Amino acid sequence: MKKSLRIQTKQKIRKSFIKRYLSTCSLKKVAFVNLPMQPLGWLFIFFIAFSMSFSVSAQTIERLDDYLQNAGSTEVSLVDNLLEGENSTLFIYDGTSEVDGNSTPKVVSVNPNSIDILYSNNAYFKDIEIIKIKIRSSEDLEQPIDLDKLSHFENLKYIHLLIAYKICGDTNDTECQKSEIIKLVSSAEGTTSPIILFQVVTLH
Repeated sequence: MKKSLRIQTKQKIRKSFIKRYLSTCSLKKVAFVNLPMQPLGWLFIFFIAFSMSFSVSAQTIERLDDYLQNAGSTEVSLVDNLLEGENSTLFIYDGTSEVDGNSTPKVVSVNPNSIDILYSNNAYFKDIEIIKIKIRSSEDLEQPIDLDKLSHFENLKYIHLLIAYKICGDTNDTECQKSEIIKLVSSAEGTTSPIILFQVVTLH
């Protein structure tokens, strides 16, 4: 009888703890106590905590060739024009900016050490449709590109990353490359746009 009472008491403690936990918004508000909970119980707690504390980005990250192969003709034409067409371009290099062309630029080309400039306000940014970045080594980016700080790019559709080094060593595996590209961007708010298009090339 005493054993049955102890089991019921433990179950009430666990249910009470979980109920109190689910009423909080973050891990910081939870005082973890030494409860005799099974591993699966703790796994459930941490899963809920992770889901409540972080937004998981549904970001589209594609190798450029694969994306164009599966895109519609209108999309293909748009991407080709932005990457290869004679568009006015805003160049941002080493902290300075310059527009090449006579019309409002839809393209911005920026080197890694000037990415912070993209987070500031600029009259040209609201019309930009693609950001082009060439990354020559794994050390080029000190911090991931923060997509949440690009909200003032009202018409931004794509970020094109030209990776000019062996991001996955000697392998050309797409999934490996994607897993490495994910590390180059961040979004705490779960931003789903712009689309990240990448190319891995070897420059001689």
